[in-house]
Amino acid sequence: MLGKSGKGREGVHMIRERAWSIVVGAALCSMLIAFHANGGAFGANKGASPKASSCSALLPNPLLEEVEKRYRGWKIVDVGDLGSDDQVLWNQTWGTKRCPGVAIGEFLAKGEKSYGIALIRREGNADTVAEKLIHAQLKGGSYSMTELVSENNVPVGVVQKGEPGSYAYVYDRSKNVNVKTDTILYIHLEASAIAFLFEAGKFSEVLISD
Repeated sequence: MLGKSGKGREGVHMIRERAWSIVVGAALCSMLIAFHANGGAFGANKGASPKASSCSALLPNPLLEEVEKRYRGWKIVDVGDLGSDDQVLWNQTWGTKRCPGVAIGEFLAKGEKSYGIALIRREGNADTVAEKLIHAQLKGGSYSMTELVSENNVPVGVVQKGEPGSYAYVYDRSKNVNVKTDTILYIHLEASAIAFLFEAGKFSEVLISD
């Protein structure tokens, strides 16, 4: 169990009216991840730059151009980038009309839209990748980007939007953080999940599954 309380090993269930759950397990460990739908997505399509990812269609053109300029050689995560087992789990849980590389939500404040973007760079045919999770917001006429995660030699992770509400630390269920805005969920399927919460002018992270 993780995040918001509930049950889950059979796909997605409704929790507190709008929260969903996802079953992922390493050594039969159950994960529960609450999230809102982040809008439509498109079919899988690998490529060498952010523009080559079908998930990139969810981003405004000026933001996509800025991502492409700053992160040349990286690509936005798409379903086709996931391992074969993770693709099955993804499609069973979220279906084919969701995007694992872009989350759109009100992460900073109500009524203020911004973006969580998962980027990867693969070296050769390695099973692991370098991955970054960035948050992007329109600020003063241009997009400001903050790196929330930068990892090397990891399986491909996905990003989703989480609901406002109470989030519990996986190793201390009595410790909860209440947030009034959407959260950015960074998920390694069958492994771990981190919720990024915006509080007091900055993002903090809560490990909600491990």
